[in-house]
Amino acid sequence: MRILSKEISIFDFLPYMCLRLWRQYLVSPPEWRKWQNPAVPVLLYHGPELNSYSQFGEDIILADLFRDKRNGKFLDVGANHPTELNNTYRLYQQGWRGVNIEPGIKMHNLLNEVRPDDKNLRIGLGKTAGHATFYEMDVDSVSTFNKDVAGNSQYYKRIVSQNDVQIQTLADVFASEFSDVTCDLLSIDVEGDNSEVLEGNDWQRFRPSIIIIEMPGEERLDIVPYLYQQGYFLIFDNSLNGVFKDSGVPGPHPYPADLAQCLTSHQAA
Repeated sequence: MRILSKEISIFDFLPYMCLRLWRQYLVSPPEWRKWQNPAVPVLLYHGPELNSYSQFGEDIILADLFRDKRNGKFLDVGANHPTELNNTYRLYQQGWRGVNIEPGIKMHNLLNEVRPDDKNLRIGLGKTAGHATFYEMDVDSVSTFNKDVAGNSQYYKRIVSQNDVQIQTLADVFASEFSDVTCDLLSIDVEGDNSEVLEGNDWQRFRPSIIIIEMPGEERLDIVPYLYQQGYFLIFDNSLNGVFKDSGVPGPHPYPADLAQCLTSHQAA
């Protein structure tokens, strides 16, 4: 199979799998594993054989959740490449259309070229509106607004440019781009600032049906309970990306007691 135009085999995944097994069974599990659903395995597959374009096949989960939905609408925050490691391209091929948020110049231009039927905005999203420096890396998928993440990037990735970019809030984009239509899917992957994007929304007014968000390591300690408080519960977790469903009962709800509570739909008061 191929990933990012590179021919690979199952042996390319062995270091990752060995590291995962070592962390999970041979050392004390980190605190964030309390917010992980152990019943759902990691999907270690990506490629045309599964008609998947996501990092670990997450778009297959999304396609199943929306199997009866035609002409849906999405908001992809941190869209990056228009097809590779992309959560919304499979839906785009099926007739969905939406808004892609991508502050990187190179990737924004590529989105305009490959996905002209979407609206592609070269902005960033945050907790408050303003401006911020966007660090474009030599590996585009890890470009970020987070200076610490950029400076400590692993595997010899380096900063190739720094650009001042306008920051809007999630509520701003929903109000301007989804004022007359419903957002069915919200996808968020912004390398270190995922929680701040969520905090910029008005959850009483704007409620996408499904949210998929990257929440590596300790980030899930903030993201899982925060979304539960807003009326969303966790339905899929592969240790990197989580999928949340709107319970139909907007918050704010009390802080959850444990993971089991976050896997259960909310009840109306």
